[in-house]
Amino acid sequence: DTRVHDPYDISPEEKRELKEDILPYWENKYAVSDVWFKRCPPETIERVTGQNVCEQSIIRENSISHYLPPYTYLFQVGFEGIRKEAEERLAKVDLTDPEGLEKANFYRAAILCCEGMELIGRRYADLARKMAREEKDAQRRKELEQIAEICDRVPAKPPRTFWEALQFFAFVQIFSHIEGTGPSHSPGRFDQYMYPFYKKDIDEGRLTREQAQELLECCWIKMSEIAWFMSDPAAYYFAGYGPFMNLCVGGQLPDGRDGTNELTYLVIDAIMETRTYQPTVSIRWWERTPAELKKKASELIAMGMGHPSNFMDEVGIQMCLNRGYTLEEAKNWAPIGCVEPGVEGMQYGLTNSGQLNMGAMVELVLTNGVHRKTGKKLGLETGDPRNFKTFDEFKEAVKKQISFFIHHLVIANLCAEKLHAELAPTPFQSILTFDCMEKGKDVTVGGARINVGPTFVAIGVADIGNSLAAIKKFVYDDKIITMDELCKALDADFEGYEPLRQRLLNEAPKYGNDDDYVDLLVVEMMDHFAKE
Repeated sequence: DTRVHDPYDISPEEKRELKEDILPYWENKYAVSDVWFKRCPPETIERVTGQNVCEQSIIRENSISHYLPPYTYLFQVGFEGIRKEAEERLAKVDLTDPEGLEKANFYRAAILCCEGMELIGRRYADLARKMAREEKDAQRRKELEQIAEICDRVPAKPPRTFWEALQFFAFVQIFSHIEGTGPSHSPGRFDQYMYPFYKKDIDEGRLTREQAQELLECCWIKMSEIAWFMSDPAAYYFAGYGPFMNLCVGGQLPDGRDGTNELTYLVIDAIMETRTYQPTVSIRWWERTPAELKKKASELIAMGMGHPSNFMDEVGIQMCLNRGYTLEEAKNWAPIGCVEPGVEGMQYGLTNSGQLNMGAMVELVLTNGVHRKTGKKLGLETGDPRNFKTFDEFKEAVKKQISFFIHHLVIANLCAEKLHAELAPTPFQSILTFDCMEKGKDVTVGGARINVGPTFVAIGVADIGNSLAAIKKFVYDDKIITMDELCKALDADFEGYEPLRQRLLNEAPKYGNDDDYVDLLVVEMMDHFAKE
């Protein structure tokens, strides 16, 4: 509760429980992160932990989340339906088959997850009834009785009304975070799978627009209670507690029509009213996006909350086609977490399993691989930069540093991924991922239809471009300073070199200004990153 980034306000009783019961229980047991430190090569551990050159704790401290639950399918079958399918498949498993035992274990885990979802509904129903009996306010008592009736049904059975569907949705989002602490259990195209319930209720007089918005606002508050639990290094990079539940509205439908509907606007109105940070709202833009939605999105942007994120439909569709989706499937895409495109229930893989600091790649060339803060030889020895005769030589040295750290990130990720399969399967996520049930396989061992990653991301893209452009212009093209002068100024952190710092700051080309001098350098480095 005293740390700088994302402190947690934990009660004395919770602290006692953690210190006396939970943490001692797990000590020297098979937690993924603990075992990772024992199995990963020491030279890799040194480069991907605690240096702010690479950061890789997400994949070893969290479940490999990043998925879109298949709400369209879930609303059709309920968890009773999934449980019955798992029971039928378990009964047919041939235990003399070498893979039979693993399949049987998977189906037993699936059944337990479904029973858990059915039980959680009943528990909430019991609690609501108890609260109703004790409630003196007649209106609130009626609400609690309605809640009890709804939780008697969902998530065990398919929802019939908007309120039931919304309660079902909330249970799935909460349970996903109970199974694994990872981020980005994303709602996907909320205004599509929820709209039929909304329209039916409106048409049949069970619901008004105002009541629907109030329910949405209650749900947004509930989603904002879910905090992503992180270590210090991860909280430094992802401050704000956000679990990145990306909810998408708008965009085209598989049949070519625009998908905007009345619920699209209700989602935005509910966010504008509550000003919650979860779920994060995204909008799919295409040539037929209504002017009214553009205006509404602009009003939301002007509020300064970071909503919505804006995505171009044709780009998301093409990325999904590149991953093996059909065109019809790809048109139903939604962003997962921050920016990753996917289709509900279809794919598995953490696409943010580490960060590579691209700006540090330039610095490590300037120091011949030495980490400035620790003095350790952390990077590759690419030679004294003063001896580089051309800028091309300098660029090649930067590429070598990028390749070197990517090499270690891949090793670190593979080690963590294998440990997840061995120690931390995710059966709940698996029953929400298509093909796992048919294969009898958890997502961690290849059950998903489409597998993506784990991969990592480049951060400091503008930094590497600006750094290279400044060196190219000042040292090699215009010869304003020598490499020796630049290195001395950097070693001194520009103390005594303020005029040079000002010239580098104000006269060197900067990324983001449509200037090919720097933009093409960024393209070259990102191409190398991607290929490597």
